[in-house]
Amino acid sequence: MAGCTLFMFHETLCIVRYPTYPEWVDKPRLFINCTAKDRLRFEFRITLASNPVYRTLTESANCPIELGLEEFDRLYSKFMAAHASGRSEIKPGQLGRL
Repeated sequence: MAGCTLFMFHETLCIVRYPTYPEWVDKPRLFINCTAKDRLRFEFRITLASNPVYRTLTESANCPIELGLEEFDRLYSKFMAAHASGRSEIKPGQLGRL
């Protein structure tokens, strides 16, 4: 997770690749939340457009804790691929190819 910035928003752990909000607001993000005592929710979000209407593509998974590391690795690889490709905005249909 070198190069990532971690912060909390309410009960959610947020992972971004830039240290300040203005830098990461339209960039890919990964969120982790505990939805129950034995379940985790992971959410990978990519901005489609932010002006004048804010639109995103989101892939999420809600899984038992014992499957959490596998789901994190899967979505984290998509998160890193989105940054490596230099894509801050993704067109519909491209999310599955990351």
